Amino acid sequence: ITSFSVGGSQDSFAFLAAAFPLANGWGTIRLATDCSAAGAIAAGTDVVLRSGLSSAAQVDTYLAGAAGAPVGGILVLAQAAPGQDVSLYYDPAAAVPGGPLQAVLIATLQGATDLSLFRAADFMGF
Repeated sequence: ITSFSVGGSQDSFAFLAAAFPLANGWGTIRLATDCSAAGAIAAGTDVVLRSGLSSAAQVDTYLAGAAGAPVGGILVLAQAAPGQDVSLYYDPAAAVPGGPLQAVLIATLQGATDLSLFRAADFMGF
């Protein structure tokens, strides 16, 4: 994606809820930034923001080892390092490593380089 207005003012990701089920459902989207060394996801989080991840395999490994990772689906906004393009991943079974239910890359947002600007309004399920 080459142009995405971060913060929900103009653009948003629209997901078919049946195809991308979240562990907490699509009712109220909760974002949480994880800066911990080992990985810690707050209860009720639907979208994790995390720096230091640059592939679906890294996201899958991170989620499987993170304290509080849900059993069901979760979205991850990640970037290899601060200032780099943000990528969006989906993992249908966050607490389960590898296998057929591992994390997948949905999109890379060229020019979106600040994880802190993303808001719940950037995500909707229908």
